[in-house]
Amino acid sequence: MIYVTGDIHGDARDLISRFNSIRLIESDIIILLGDVGINYFLDSRERKKKKQISNFFPCRILCVAGNHEERPKNISSYCRNFYPEFGTFCYVEKEFPNILFPEDGIFCLENYKCLMLGGAYSIDKDYRLSNGLKWFKNEQMDEITKYNILKRLEYINRIDYVFSHTCPAQFVPTHLFLSNIDQSLVDKSMEKFLQQVYDMLDKDYLKGWYFGCLLYTSDAADDITRVDL
Repeated sequence: MIYVTGDIHGDARDLISRFNSIRLIESDIIILLGDVGINYFLDSRERKKKKQISNFFPCRILCVAGNHEERPKNISSYCRNFYPEFGTFCYVEKEFPNILFPEDGIFCLENYKCLMLGGAYSIDKDYRLSNGLKWFKNEQMDEITKYNILKRLEYINRIDYVFSHTCPAQFVPTHLFLSNIDQSLVDKSMEKFLQQVYDMLDKDYLKGWYFGCLLYTSDAADDITRVDL
């Protein structure tokens, strides 16, 4: 069974509480839609969180890259390993083998083609920089990765499921914008890129697009969705 849920921002207890009533087994997969937050402080505090998550969940957790966290490729404790069952490379720490960060692009879930599209802009960037909080300059997908994904979609546009942190531009919930955010200052390049992706996909074939944080709002996707494959 595939389960999808949103941002936990480093709160391992929150994630565990969401699944307390579900009897998970080893073959299940959980997909976290970004802002997992276990690569934010980059110290022993997060080792404790990862240990809690790894010990509680018998299954593997696939993490989409968010914005309030460092990319695993820039963290020395992570290794880049190829996973044949997913058809892609994932970043993983030896101590926590069931917590995986797949690379952005096409990957497989059973017999279904899926897209992993991580990254987003932090609308609180200026606040973070002025208050000594962490901000990660590579929080958005780089241009080379975007280019490679779009080129591949020219040949493979029949995708079953898409998993991202933010959403295509046409689906941004403008009615939920925070009133204290000047939208003219918000970098919407990821949403524009995701719109390009959406426009290229075969809509008759696409079964679902799941995204996490609503970016501009006070809400996040913290419910659990079961994806029947």
